[in-house]
Amino acid sequence: MKILLVSLMAICALMGCATVTPGQVSSDNNNLDMTMHSGMTAYRDGRLGDAETLFLKAIETHPSLSEAWFRLGNIYYRTGRYDAAVRSYEHTLRYDNQNGRAWFNLSLTRLKQADTVLQVGQRTLKADAEFYDKLDSLRIKLNARVDQGGG
Repeated sequence: MKILLVSLMAICALMGCATVTPGQVSSDNNNLDMTMHSGMTAYRDGRLGDAETLFLKAIETHPSLSEAWFRLGNIYYRTGRYDAAVRSYEHTLRYDNQNGRAWFNLSLTRLKQADTVLQVGQRTLKADAEFYDKLDSLRIKLNARVDQGGG
């Protein structure tokens, strides 16, 4: 009986440590709301470094926050960090696979990566190299398709 009582007291003590009060939840939500609002304001104002810091702070405590991941993807795209943009859009889609904007932006980013590879290939190869003209032709076709809206 004494062991049962001690065990129950230990369980209650552990539960007490893990208990989150309603005030803490409210405070956490308010902090998240403030962080996201500040991030969106910085993003709209073009302060992308500040916005990036704020969105990273938001996902640090709420890793499934798809809107923060999406905004990070946009920041990374706009600053030419395409690999990071892809990872961010993929995180967005992991948590919200119905986000059409994320699918579209991920596709644009992948197309931008393909165009970059084609450019690097052209700069690397000599103009009379066997595949130089093929790279040029593919790049022209890719950009024409993008200009037409894909498909």
